[in-house]
Amino acid sequence: MQRSGEEIIKIAVAVNSANQVLQMYEASKNFTNQDKILICMGHAGIYTRILAEKFGSFLTYSSALSENTTVGAPGHLDVRELSEMYRFRKITNNTKIYGIIGYPLKASVSPWFFNTIYKLENTDAVYVPFPADSITDILKLAENLDVQGLSVTVPYKEAVLSELTKMPPIVQSIGASNTMYLSPEGWVGDNTDCTGFSASLLVFLGVKNLKYKKITIVGAGGAARAVASEIHRLGGKALILNRTVHKARTLASQYNFKWGGLDNQGIETLSKYCDIIIQTTSVGMDGYEAADPLELYSFTGKEAVMDLIYTPAVTPFLKRAMTAGCRTINGYDMVIRQACLQYARFTGNEIPEKVLLQVNSMGANTWNKTQPA
Repeated sequence: MQRSGEEIIKIAVAVNSANQVLQMYEASKNFTNQDKILICMGHAGIYTRILAEKFGSFLTYSSALSENTTVGAPGHLDVRELSEMYRFRKITNNTKIYGIIGYPLKASVSPWFFNTIYKLENTDAVYVPFPADSITDILKLAENLDVQGLSVTVPYKEAVLSELTKMPPIVQSIGASNTMYLSPEGWVGDNTDCTGFSASLLVFLGVKNLKYKKITIVGAGGAARAVASEIHRLGGKALILNRTVHKARTLASQYNFKWGGLDNQGIETLSKYCDIIIQTTSVGMDGYEAADPLELYSFTGKEAVMDLIYTPAVTPFLKRAMTAGCRTINGYDMVIRQACLQYARFTGNEIPEKVLLQVNSMGANTWNKTQPA
């Protein structure tokens, strides 16, 4: 398609994969000297609307402001979110790009957190969600877009290791990375989940270590790996329960922990490891298997319970624990703590305390989060 007269070519294509977005990006490079509108429609192409400048698009589209969140088409952002949170009008080819990769990636505080900091610091940067069905394709696209750093979430914390050119011992030991940043040699990995988790849990419990604590970890994925590592470092004893039992056994064997399945036998063992129960899976996440992964267990009210999910603020699992009288906390505090560490990895600088206090104050009104009882 070629421009004729005063016309501007518009190509709007529904996409369901990172590879299809990559094809659109590569095709756009053949038409650099003419105005055009390029849109990858649907949730998988949401970042093409935010990064229209990078895709060479003359303009982008947004939804009108509305209390009805279903008004816009899939992947649409309303005009306030696009202009205020992502500062769309200020994005140029010189703007540094950061983001988060995962799937389905429909509920993350990270874009709000990072973009609020950039706005307060007047930094020419933007943090964008990158829904990804393929690690290889999304990283190839990220390199084309000159992305400087990425947060990694479900389900890619383990799969991303094969794409890293360098990783610290903690990542090698855990076998999971939630942070990537670009270096002259390629992608460098890190894991900020570890410190984010342990700092949040210790403050919640009001203790300095986990000695003499018997703890159950629900799940055996990337987040569970970071949790298990920190529990071992802090002197706790743990039981790992997972739907796929061999994964629980593999992870537990690294630290000489107990292991089992999410069945009657596993629940019976849990009764001996119930000082603290930590839920690390995606079960209960808003829009993703809104269920209770530990439905066979009856809370006594004496357990301290942590769910790493923060959207929704109260999952079915956490609600049941609260109803039983347990002390509870969700993953909001953890994700903010680990995001501060990611910011330092991305930029080489820590977030100024004054700025962080402002963000935390704003977050109290923006994100509904549970508090320690």
